[in-house]
Amino acid sequence: MTPDDRLKAALGLGAEPPPVDHAFVARVAEGIEARRFRLKLSVLALWAAVAALLCWVLVPVIEQARSNAAASLQPIGLGLVVAVGVWLLRRADVGGALRLARRFVRPGTF
Repeated sequence: MTPDDRLKAALGLGAEPPPVDHAFVARVAEGIEARRFRLKLSVLALWAAVAALLCWVLVPVIEQARSNAAASLQPIGLGLVVAVGVWLLRRADVGGALRLARRFVRPGTF
């Protein structure tokens, strides 16, 4: 055996690559995707809880302000609600979350 042959054998250059179990790779990828989906869902739930808590806290303030100047504050409040809703939708990937939800709820039908 020549030194070049020994070097190739030591480095594994002449050997065939190990076989790949594609089913195992797919299961691992599916598990990673499920974990990411749960993480996104929990972050989205956290944002929804923060928004609900903020609305609950601001109800007395908004009621007081509405009783003082109802006609002038309604467009501002509506604009604020729409702006916060758009900001939350841009912050969360709702379309991606819905696609993942459909895939995990009924995997064979979508």
